[in-house]
Amino acid sequence: TREKRDKKYSGWERKRGAIEQLVNYIVHSEENAFILKENIEALQNVKYICTLDADTVMPPESVVKLLGVITHPKNKEYALVQAGIGSTLKNETAFSKIMASTGGIDAYNYPIGEVNNDFFLSGSFCGKGIFSVEAYQKRVLGKIQPNTVLSHDLLEGELLNTLMANDVTFLDDFPKTPISFY
Repeated sequence: TREKRDKKYSGWERKRGAIEQLVNYIVHSEENAFILKENIEALQNVKYICTLDADTVMPPESVVKLLGVITHPKNKEYALVQAGIGSTLKNETAFSKIMASTGGIDAYNYPIGEVNNDFFLSGSFCGKGIFSVEAYQKRVLGKIQPNTVLSHDLLEGELLNTLMANDVTFLDDFPKTPISFY
């Protein structure tokens, strides 16, 4: 679509827009970018959506573990479970070689907790995790006006009440340039 404010063509609200359209399609059968011509009923009973980026690596069983955490009866106040993020071993640029850690999962420092979750009982969300479709529809849809925020992840994380799953890790490449890092 053509964004009037930015005077360029781009995906509507990037990942947030895609998630919003998918939830609307699942909950309300609203025709939008997510139009299935066959097997439409396959999405009618979807309860959870796992979000990640194209370059995110999910180790085996990680999504199953997140599903176990979000559906556990003691976690019913949380509508989003955030996976931990480690970095891949691939550092291709001088910037990433200097700035990145050695990569992988740091078994000693990683599972110490998440400060926001420890103090405020709601963690921060970095766009990689699993969330409840029903809760997203009730707590997020219509709450954030289009083209008003640069980073939607933190807002969605607060609206959905995020829980950090310290024992589940997704892996991402380290940013290649200072601009993509900051």
